[in-house]
Amino acid sequence: MELRAGQRIDRYVLIEPLGEGGQGAVWKAQDPLAPDAPCALKLVPVVLGRPNDLERARREARALAQLEHPSLVRSSGLFEDLKLGVLGIAMELVKGTSLKQLAREGRLGAEEKSLVLEHVARALDYLHKSGVVHRDVKLDNVLVRESFWDDPSRSDGVKVVDLGIAAVSGSDRELTQEGTVVGTLAYLAPELLDPATFEGEQSSPRVDVFAFGVMGWLLLSGQHPSGLPANSNAVEYTRTYRATLLPGRDFPVGTLDEPWRGVLTRCLAPNPAERLPNAGAVLDTIASRPPDSVVVRPSRDGAPEATAVATPQAMLEPTALAEQAAPAQAPTVAIAPAKAAPPAPQGSKVLVVFTLLVAVAIGVAIAMKASVEAPAPARSASASVPSARAAKQPADAGPVPEDAAPEGATSEAAPESAAALDPCPACPSGRSCGEEGCDAPLEASEVYALRLGRVDGDSFFATYRTAEVCVSISGRSGAPVCMPLAETLDAGVTAKSLRVDYVALVKDGLDVTVQHSVPGQGAARLAHKTGVKPADGGRRELLCKGLLVEDFVTEPDVQLGQVVLYLDDAGGQPTRCP
Repeated sequence: MELRAGQRIDRYVLIEPLGEGGQGAVWKAQDPLAPDAPCALKLVPVVLGRPNDLERARREARALAQLEHPSLVRSSGLFEDLKLGVLGIAMELVKGTSLKQLAREGRLGAEEKSLVLEHVARALDYLHKSGVVHRDVKLDNVLVRESFWDDPSRSDGVKVVDLGIAAVSGSDRELTQEGTVVGTLAYLAPELLDPATFEGEQSSPRVDVFAFGVMGWLLLSGQHPSGLPANSNAVEYTRTYRATLLPGRDFPVGTLDEPWRGVLTRCLAPNPAERLPNAGAVLDTIASRPPDSVVVRPSRDGAPEATAVATPQAMLEPTALAEQAAPAQAPTVAIAPAKAAPPAPQGSKVLVVFTLLVAVAIGVAIAMKASVEAPAPARSASASVPSARAAKQPADAGPVPEDAAPEGATSEAAPESAAALDPCPACPSGRSCGEEGCDAPLEASEVYALRLGRVDGDSFFATYRTAEVCVSISGRSGAPVCMPLAETLDAGVTAKSLRVDYVALVKDGLDVTVQHSVPGQGAARLAHKTGVKPADGGRRELLCKGLLVEDFVTEPDVQLGQVVLYLDDAGGQPTRCP
């Protein structure tokens, strides 16, 4: 299907393309019935499209047409142009930035994050009361409009988008084959991945509630509530959720301040029966928080503003199918999940907080006295140290404000945390994370020279000393850069490097191939992996630790461990500690 600006489809005139995804293309278009308000046309090829894709598009249009909420994208119609062979959805054209991008950039403060989550919960509550389950709630599918920054309390400043796989009450047709699950893997509820262990309905509002909990935990803490990295597979998620049934297993994993920790923990209950049943219950739980814990509450729902021009990015991305998951197996141990302890009375909370404050004050005084009277012990590579950002504070500046901490940082010392590797001599790459600290995101404008750091595998070295590690950017043309392993083993650094930027690392990903040359036969591939991306979404910790590549697809009899790639400055010279 070839489209061009100025072309008429149905009654709409195409203006410019906004993007293309797995379910078709999205164009900015003009509706002659509303010439002053450009719309977005989502076009799905009828000839090339799969029947399920077409039915999902029809379902999305029908669902949108019946909904009217300031935090949902409005739809103005569904049409099929048989001459051009396309099915189209006309909808509101939203100007906004995805919540995932804003979280990566660190543009949202604590109050703004809280408000965004409440707006999303209200939109989901409206959907659930209308008999619709979204089924793909995630950071990518929440857009924050420019109007949000003027008045964050307005619901129309936040838009929940992409109802392409929504489940609508009364639908008599399933769009997926038996045994398959639609959605985005990291947000799938345990009952979707492992129905034999976690009994629950596949299209229940509880599925959205769990995804909302994952989204909130990622937004507020910077990590998945399971503690797994972003590139984890379905089997790893399943094992983690099953482990929550064992005694003494904490879930969710990580630190998060109240009041959101209590709210999201109830959303993330692995057992669907113990989870909040719908978004209305989520809102009730939010409203029941102690008054002094509520930072800001939305005061009103504003009317939707005039449609603005921008790319609805979340509508363009294809929905991930978790079909590669291993078949669910019955658990070897069936243990009922432990019930959460009832909340302590408010008076007890005040007493505990007061006691903790006194203990902290005494501890600080003792620590300050000890630092004056005794020399500081030598630090090891695994010792917990302050980040570079905290170290810049003058001695008499007092404690660092809480809101000055890097995005995703926590107050607890972790021996393997990025902060522990911030001192340059302890960084494997030979460079520190910089003044911003290891938890800060990489700058979108930075360019790096990616070089081979090391390859783990003694038996591999003995057999394939002349091997090369070839790296290219996924989806881009051009020959890969091959870095000889022997140079790294002998000199500790390879002379070759691949020029990469933020988009290549975080958005596109890397294709990594390990090969070795056989005289007279050319290069033989030994192992490969495609789409390699940072597990944490692109923090400056990469500058210190490097990019870890593992779980290669290897040829028979090849035992390859891990490959680590280091990020030097754009000039290609290895960056070393001063």
